Amino acid sequence: MNTETQNTKTIQNMLNQVERELRHKFCLNESTKILCAVSGGVDSIVMLDVLYELSKKMSLKLFVCHYNHKLRGKESDADEKFVKNCAKQLKLPFYSTSGEVQEYAKANKLSIEHSARNLRYKYFEQISNSLGCSHVCTAHNADDSVETFFLNLFRGTGLTGLKGIPPLRRIAKKIIVFRPLLSFPKEELKEYARAKNLSWREDRTNDNPMFTRNKIRTGLIPYIEKNFQQNILGTINRAISLINSADSYIAQSISDLIKDATIKAAKDRVEIRLNALRTNSTFIQGEMVQKILADNFDLHSCTMNSIERILDLCDSQVGSIYDISSNYSVLRDRNSIIFYKKSQLEEYDLIVGKIGTYTFGNYELKLEKVRKSEISFTPDAFVEYFDADLIPNYMQIKSWQQGDRFTPLGSENEMKLSDFLINMKIPLIDKQSIILLKSKDEIIWVCGLRISNKFKVTESSRNFLRAEFKII
Repeated sequence: MNTETQNTKTIQNMLNQVERELRHKFCLNESTKILCAVSGGVDSIVMLDVLYELSKKMSLKLFVCHYNHKLRGKESDADEKFVKNCAKQLKLPFYSTSGEVQEYAKANKLSIEHSARNLRYKYFEQISNSLGCSHVCTAHNADDSVETFFLNLFRGTGLTGLKGIPPLRRIAKKIIVFRPLLSFPKEELKEYARAKNLSWREDRTNDNPMFTRNKIRTGLIPYIEKNFQQNILGTINRAISLINSADSYIAQSISDLIKDATIKAAKDRVEIRLNALRTNSTFIQGEMVQKILADNFDLHSCTMNSIERILDLCDSQVGSIYDISSNYSVLRDRNSIIFYKKSQLEEYDLIVGKIGTYTFGNYELKLEKVRKSEISFTPDAFVEYFDADLIPNYMQIKSWQQGDRFTPLGSENEMKLSDFLINMKIPLIDKQSIILLKSKDEIIWVCGLRISNKFKVTESSRNFLRAEFKII
């Protein structure tokens, strides 16, 4: 077979296989808008070329984007310029941005690699939303998946972490990342690139032993190929396929267990019943924890050490906390385990008048005088009524502090606010965001929970104040 015939076969084989995956595995329809994440390396250049060829046949609408990590100075800028020219040659729209990866890594106490990925995917989501793209395409290949397998294995992981790189992953409600080259070894991508005379950029940091992934690619895998198994990439990819099949088999059961165990699931927070977690085997508990972290906080491939530390909270004292990272923590509450994203809490201390609407942070407080006939007492603790004659013309909105004291509605006895919150079974993480309406040192209202008995409406009250507290 001559070179030209071989090249034609190489090109057509890849186009046919990727087309099958696009139609049947990824279920792409005609006119699907795809954001192509292109770094300039051989993998992403092949991906872009393949999608471009198939877009003519499948009527796909392609957009090219590039994230400049600014880690290699002029070389990084040259990568961006190269990708821009590639998009121009194909007459495709091009979008790019750059970020300070090192500053982000330092601020969030993350590795350079992890930080670069976070910033990159945030950009993909942002651009996809603005363009109306339902899919983001990345150029991960079979070699990348094996490297990820080893990374997670060495770090210590459960079944989920041994699945390699997933072919599909949702990064937002309406945006899916898909990886059509995941079944191709890197060498096959290079064969395609050579067959089509494609140019690409080489990233010299790919050989930098500072990065564990590079050590695996340039040191470990060649050593195994030489001394143990020549086709280790194929062997491990088959193992990854089996692990994925096993994981798919139990995934629905894990989802059902989490659903039954969930007390509360909100943005940046998931609360799980302690007993529902404890009744399962250690393996199932670990899989539940991994899925909660992956699905709710985009924390994939959590280490076994972290999972064990989280499960240890089940037998720890109430109030015990394990910090997964600088941004995420897990809290042992009375009867539950709470997974949550840390927030930078604001300290509030501002003056408000007796009448008006006041917005601060994520909150709104509305104060208005009403007639007695307009009073409608309900169980809603976010709407309360006060004797207006007992309320001063000016009050304070304040964050609660240790040492605050309070006379709750229905009691004549003053008590520590901290004791009141304990009696109300308010979780520790919620206590931190308690807002108070105060008159000097006197608490008028623990907003959203209880008013003070000293300011309540009585039969002798003549003027009335309605207060509504909202989280916006």
